[in-house]
Amino acid sequence: MPIETILLIDDSKVVQSYFNQLINPLDFKLLIANNAKEAREIIDNQKSVNIAIVDLTLPDSIEGEMVEYTLSHQIPTIVLTASHSEELRKKMLSKNIIDYMLKDSKDDFAKVVGLIKQIEENRNTKILIVDDSQTYIMHLRELLKRHQFTVVEAQHGKEALIELEKNPDIKMVLTDYEMPVMDGLKLIKQIRRKHTRYNLPIMVLSAHGDGYKVSDCLRAGANDYLHKPYQSEEFFSRVYMNLLNSENMHNIQEQQAHLQQYKNVIDQTNIVSKTDPKGIITYVNDMFCEISGYTKEELVGATHRVVRHPDTPLETFSSLWETITDKKVWQGVIKNRKKDGTFYLVNTTIMPILDAKENILEYISIRKDITELIEKNRIIEKQYTDTLTKLPNRQKLISELEPMSSAVLVIINIDSFNEINGFYGYDIADKLLIEVANKIKSFIEQTHRLYKLPVDEYALLGQHINEVEEKMYVEDLLKHLSESFMIDDHEIYIHFSVGIYIGDNDHLVNADIALQQAKILKKDICSYEDFPDINSAHHNNLKWSKKLHHAIEEDRIKAFFQPIINNENEQIEKYEALVRMIDEENNVISPYFFLEIAKKTKLYEKLTKIVFNQTLEMAKKIKIPFSVNLTVSDLQNSKLMQYMSDEIQVADASKYIVFELVESEALESQELLSSLEYLKESGIKISIDDFGTGYSNFDYLIKLKANYIKIDGSIVKNVLNDSNSELMIKTIVNVAKELGAKTIAEFVESEEIFNKVKELGVDYSQGYYFSQPLRNILQN
Repeated sequence: MPIETILLIDDSKVVQSYFNQLINPLDFKLLIANNAKEAREIIDNQKSVNIAIVDLTLPDSIEGEMVEYTLSHQIPTIVLTASHSEELRKKMLSKNIIDYMLKDSKDDFAKVVGLIKQIEENRNTKILIVDDSQTYIMHLRELLKRHQFTVVEAQHGKEALIELEKNPDIKMVLTDYEMPVMDGLKLIKQIRRKHTRYNLPIMVLSAHGDGYKVSDCLRAGANDYLHKPYQSEEFFSRVYMNLLNSENMHNIQEQQAHLQQYKNVIDQTNIVSKTDPKGIITYVNDMFCEISGYTKEELVGATHRVVRHPDTPLETFSSLWETITDKKVWQGVIKNRKKDGTFYLVNTTIMPILDAKENILEYISIRKDITELIEKNRIIEKQYTDTLTKLPNRQKLISELEPMSSAVLVIINIDSFNEINGFYGYDIADKLLIEVANKIKSFIEQTHRLYKLPVDEYALLGQHINEVEEKMYVEDLLKHLSESFMIDDHEIYIHFSVGIYIGDNDHLVNADIALQQAKILKKDICSYEDFPDINSAHHNNLKWSKKLHHAIEEDRIKAFFQPIINNENEQIEKYEALVRMIDEENNVISPYFFLEIAKKTKLYEKLTKIVFNQTLEMAKKIKIPFSVNLTVSDLQNSKLMQYMSDEIQVADASKYIVFELVESEALESQELLSSLEYLKESGIKISIDDFGTGYSNFDYLIKLKANYIKIDGSIVKNVLNDSNSELMIKTIVNVAKELGAKTIAEFVESEEIFNKVKELGVDYSQGYYFSQPLRNILQN
C-alpha cells in the first residue's frame, strides 16, 4: 500500500519542526511549503497530495485563500491556526474542511497527527446512510466524506438490507426513524437478527424527541439515538465513540477467546517441584527450568528462595508454611523471579505428602503460569472501566445485568451538566465528575455497586431490595450529595434527577424512562412503577395502530370539510380539510385518537395523501379554495411534496389549494423557507395555523410571507372576556394588513364572538357557529 502524502503549509519553523518529529516517515510522506507560492507549485507538480494542513495566515496570501485553493484541487484540508475566533471557525467549517484545529501547544499538533491517522483508517471504513430525504442523505454524505469515510446510501429499510448483503464490510449504519416501505425500527430489528450490537453499530438520527421512540429503538438494538438538529462535532464524537466501542468489543471477544485457549494450555502444562520436609528441592520438571531460567542442577539441593521475588511479602510465606506443616493444602498466587531478574506469576497449589503414620514425607508443588492471564485480565478490566473515574462502566453494567433474574437499577443524572461544562470548562467539569463518584462511593453500602455511565450519569445496581426501601435509600443519598463541591477553589452546587427500576428485564431502558419522567415532571426521583400508564399506553398504541391499518385498507379514512366564511358578505369562500376515521359501526372518530399513532407507525404520510387526494377532487368539482394541513415532516418529505405538487399542476388547481402549516415555529431552515417560496411561486397559497400562542412570534410572519394567518382558537374563544385576547387579535390583524395577509378566526362558536372578530377587523371566520366539519359538502 503506497505511503500517503501530507502537505504542511505554514511559515513557522517551530510548527514545521514539531510535525517533522511527530510524523513517522514510514507512515506518511511529509512535504512542507513556507508560503502560498511554494504550496501551489507542490500541488501542481505533485501527482497526489492526500491531506493538506493549512495555516490561515501566510505571508503571501490573504486569510483563508490557500484553503480555497486546496479544496478546489479536491484535497482534504485541515485548518491549523492560532486564532480562537468562533466566527472564523464557523466560516471555515462551512467550506467542508476536515476540521479546524488550534496550534497552542505541541499537544495540539499531536491531535492533528492523530486525526490524520484516523482519516487514513476512515478510507477503509464503510458507513451506510438510510434516509428517505435526498437532502439529508446529501448532508450526511458531505459530512462523512469530510472525514474520508466511504459512504453507501439507501432510501428505506428494504434498500438498506440489500446494501448490507452487497457490502458485508459495512462498519456502521446511520438511519432515520420515519421512512416509507420499511422504517428505522423495523430495519434495526432485521439487522439484529444477523448482527450483534457490537459487530455492526446502529445510530438513529431523527428529529423526533419522543421518549417511546427512543426506547423502542434502543430495545430493538440501536446503539445510539441522536436528535436532529445537531452540531457536526457532536455527530462525529458519537460516530467515533460507537465505532470505537465496536472495535473494543471485537477486541474483547478476541481476547476472551484467546484467554480460553491460554487456560486450556495452562491446564495441560504445569510447573512441578518437590521438596523434603525442610524445604530442600528434590525434583523439578522441564517446565520449571524453562520458566525460571535455572538448570536442574542449580535448583535441586536449593530452596525456593532462589526464585523468591522481593515483591512477595514475608507474611505470605509464613502463612504458607503454617498451613502445609499443619498437613493442609495451601493455594495462592506467588510472584517469582527468574534467573535474569524478570518476574512471573504462578497460581500455586502445595500439598503435603504423608506416610501411613501421617508423617510428612515431602511436599509437592504444582504451579500454573498465569502471567499472561493476569495481564489479559488487566486489559479486559480496562475495557470495562471508565477512564476518568476508574469506576466500572456501562459495558460492565450490561454484562453483570445479563445473568440477573431480578435487580434494582438506579440511574443518577447531574442536571444541566452541559452548563457546568460551558461555564467552568472541561477540566473542572471532569474533576467534578470524579468528586461526585467519590461522594456516592463513600455513601453506598454492600447492597449496591456503583457504575459510571456516559457523560453525566451514574448507576447503582442492587438486588433483593423493595421499592419503598430503595426510594428512602436514594433520598438519603441525594441529601448526602446536596452539599456544595469545592473544585479548584470553585464552590459548585449541583442537583440530580434519579430514575429507579425494579424488575427482571430491560433494566437500562426502563430506568432511563423513569429518569426522563423525573426530568419532565421536575421531580428529584421517579420510579418506573410510578407510571403504570406507560404499559397501558403501549397496549393502546397497538389497538389504535391495528384500527388505523384496517381503516386505510378498507377506505374508511375520509376528509371532512369545515366552511370558512367571509366576514364582510357572510358567504362561504373556502373550506379547511380535516381528517376523520369511520369505524366499523359508521361512527366518526376524531383524529385525537389516531393521529399520533399514525406518526409513530409510519402511516402519517398515507393519511396526508388520502386527505390531499380527496380534497383535490372536491376542489376540482366546486372551484373554490381548500386548506390542507401540513407538518414540517411533510415539508421535509421531498417525495410527498413532489407528489402533491405534480398532482396540483396536472389538475391545474394551484389557485384552489392552500397549504396550512401547523408547526410554523419549526420552519427555521432556509431550505424549508425556500421550498415554501417555490410553492407560492407556483400559485399555491400558504396559511399559518394556530398563530398567537406557544412559540408564535411575528418574525415568522415576515420570514414565511404567508397569505393567511389563522388566529389560534384559544384566543378567539376568550375574546369577549379577556382584554389581552382582544389586544392580541388587534395586533395580529394590524401586522397582517401591513404584510398583505388575510386573517382567519377559528373556533367562532357564537354570534357574539362572530360580531366581535368582525369588529376587530378579522377577514374570515370558521367554527361551529356556522357549521361543523361536513362529510359531503355537495349534498349540504
